[in-house]
Amino acid sequence: MTDHAETTQQEIASPGRRLGGFIIDALILSAVALLLLPILGFDLDLNDPDSFDNASRFRLANLVVAGVYSVAFVSIRGQTPGKILVRTKVVDATTRQIPSVTAAVIRYAVPVAVTFVPVIGGLLGLLVYAWLLWDPQRQGIHDKAANTLVVTV
Repeated sequence: MTDHAETTQQEIASPGRRLGGFIIDALILSAVALLLLPILGFDLDLNDPDSFDNASRFRLANLVVAGVYSVAFVSIRGQTPGKILVRTKVVDATTRQIPSVTAAVIRYAVPVAVTFVPVIGGLLGLLVYAWLLWDPQRQGIHDKAANTLVVTV
């Protein structure tokens, strides 16, 4: 007979599965972004001095769209389309239920917020996710902040 810790560990999604879901969601969001470029009138011509302003506005719009996507899917069903395809689900670490909207917002906002730290933001963003590689519950820093786990379904 296995103890509870072993059973719980078996349910926690592997880093590979999590990465697979992340990549699928990134591809979906990239396709949406490419569709939105002409619709919203963004021109990212690198020879245009105003292009940087357009790129900044587009990045902000993309962060908002990705945030709505992530928060809505995670707080409604615990799964984004990428997570559905790789058969993982985000759950509250204590109750094992679908996370609250607040938890879903925290889970999305933590990695985004750290990327705005000057000079080392990209490295910090990577650390937020990489933390799950050595954490016993495979929680990234964003999972710890939101009290969530990613489990297999």
